[in-house]
Amino acid sequence: MPIQFTRDRVEGWFKDINYERALPILAFVKTHEGERMIASATLVFSQAPHNRHVAQFGITVHDDYQSRGLGTILTQYMVEIAKERGVKKISLEVLVDNEKAIKVYERCGFKKEGRLEKASWHYLTNAFCDEYLMALILEG
Repeated sequence: MPIQFTRDRVEGWFKDINYERALPILAFVKTHEGERMIASATLVFSQAPHNRHVAQFGITVHDDYQSRGLGTILTQYMVEIAKERGVKKISLEVLVDNEKAIKVYERCGFKKEGRLEKASWHYLTNAFCDEYLMALILEG
């Protein structure tokens, strides 16, 4: 992720959530040190009349818990929620070098729609990075 996940940032997500506009889901595990957040997934539902049928999707899975199917399960779950809410298209942006995430999205039916050049600043590499715009068209 180009932006670090700090406790303050995560706790900020919980302030004044309008569940008609955004649906966050967080995954925690218990460790000997206490609870630890290991993943999050969010759907943001557009309120504008011309694109009310589109939801933006985002997901993160902690490095220690990748390649265990958690990203796929969360993505599929959020797709089902989007269908229930009447969404016709789910869009997302992903760093072009995030091959693991791209494979998860493609496995779940998302397709690349374009490339966004220098779309974000990556705090680890201290450089601009490109992102793919990907989407899933839902039936019905």
